[in-house]
Amino acid sequence: MSPIQEIQKRKQELKARRKPLFDWYLKNPDDTTLVLEIRIVDDEIAKCNEQMERARVNRVSEQVHA
Repeated sequence: MSPIQEIQKRKQELKARRKPLFDWYLKNPDDTTLVLEIRIVDDEIAKCNEQMERARVNRVSEQVHA
């Protein structure tokens, strides 16, 4: 599995983890613990996005210099 595929898999796992948290939050908007958990997952998803973008830029750069 390529590094990008691993990051994409991790991102999908995080999204799957986030969905039930958010659904529960919609039913319980006063539960600040859920907000914090969702924020942590969102931050991890953002890191995956950054890693995928860096990998894409590196790949394009390698192709240009090859």
